[in-house]
Amino acid sequence: MTAVETLEKLQRRITVSVPKADLQSEVAVRLKNLSRTARVAGFRPGKVPMTVLQKRYGPSVEAEVLQDKVGHVFYEAVSSARVRVAGTPAFTPLDNTADADAFAFDAVFEVYPDIALGDLSSVDVERLACAVDDAAIDKTVDVLRKQRRTFSLRDDAESVSTDGDRLTVNFLGKLDEVAFEGGSADDFQFILGDGRMLPEF
Repeated sequence: MTAVETLEKLQRRITVSVPKADLQSEVAVRLKNLSRTARVAGFRPGKVPMTVLQKRYGPSVEAEVLQDKVGHVFYEAVSSARVRVAGTPAFTPLDNTADADAFAFDAVFEVYPDIALGDLSSVDVERLACAVDDAAIDKTVDVLRKQRRTFSLRDDAESVSTDGDRLTVNFLGKLDEVAFEGGSADDFQFILGDGRMLPEF
């Protein structure tokens, strides 16, 4: 089991490694899959030589595989150590010699704190109760009714508007015969009698 080092408070560090043989094996598989669809000038799809694919896509595929492998190994290690990881770990590559058989990384991460509940047997808990009377119910029903109401255009264009009607108006506000900013609107809708507009409306 890989040791988990405590740095400070909730911060931890663990070292993980990915065998180079596993990395290269997965890179070869992904390049082979890529060869079926890769488009390279001068070659038909599916006929691109592996050496050309390796030169063009090898570094990016290797980086992608390494990222996947490191993440997989990391989560296996912390799962085995029964560590609850909070957030995304930060990986730092360690100095690897050319003849090393694995890529090694330090992973620094935070963990969820362990919270222990004390003895609650002697704690008094106040239970709050909310009484709902008929007036409160009627008020809530009225609000819901207003939120879901629908409107239809009146056939009689000469009819007088009354409270509860929805009006669509154009208006232009002026101060000393000069229009002021924010004092105009086109096709503005409001419910008559709701108190959202000036009484003059």
